[in-house]
Amino acid sequence: MEALLIIIFVLGYLAIALEHTIRVDKAASALLLGGICWTLLVLSGNTFFPGILPADVTHSIEHGLAEHLSEISSILFFLLGAMTIVELIDAHGGFRVITDRIHTVNRVSLLWIIGILTFFLYLSDVEEGGETEFPLIDLKVQPKRGKAILWPSVQNQNLLVQEGRTNHAALPVVKGLKYAANSWIHLYDFQKSNLWGCTGAFDYL
Repeated sequence: MEALLIIIFVLGYLAIALEHTIRVDKAASALLLGGICWTLLVLSGNTFFPGILPADVTHSIEHGLAEHLSEISSILFFLLGAMTIVELIDAHGGFRVITDRIHTVNRVSLLWIIGILTFFLYLSDVEEGGETEFPLIDLKVQPKRGKAILWPSVQNQNLLVQEGRTNHAALPVVKGLKYAANSWIHLYDFQKSNLWGCTGAFDYL
C-alpha cells in the first residue's frame, strides 16, 4: 500500500507540472491527488500504523485531516480576500495611473513590463526569521498574518526600466512556519510568454 501511495503521489505531481501539456488545471490535479491520498490513508490506516489500535489510528487520521483542512481553509479565505481587493482596484481603474503611461508597441519591450507590481501576502506569523529583505533600501519586513506588501517592478519615471531597488530575498525561517502567497499584477497577456519561458516567437503575442 505504501508503494501505491507513493506512485499516486508522483503521478499527481507530474500532472501538476505538466498541466499545459495534458490540458488539466493544476488545481484540479492537486485536489484529486489530495482526495485519493487521504482516502487511501483512511481505508488502510492499520497498514501505515502497525502496532497501534485501530481506534487510535482512526482518531489520529481524523485529527490530522481536520487540522490540515482548517489550515488550508484559512489560507484560502485570505487569498480570496486579497484577490478580491486587487480585482476591485482593477475594475475601478485603480491601475490606470500606470497603464495610461504605456505608449510602446515594441513586443520585446513589453515583456519587461508584464509584471509591473507584486502583491505579497503573509498567511502566518513567524516566531523568528523568515523576513522579506530588500537589501538595496535597507528594509526587512517581518512576517505577520494578514500583513501585505505591494512593490513596483519597474521605475516610475520609465516603465520600460526594471526597478532594481526592489530586488528582494526571503530570509531563512529560524523558528516556526511561514506561509505566504503572492500575485503579480499584469498589463498584458502573460500566459504565452510564460509557456515559452519568455523566449518564444513574439509574432504571436
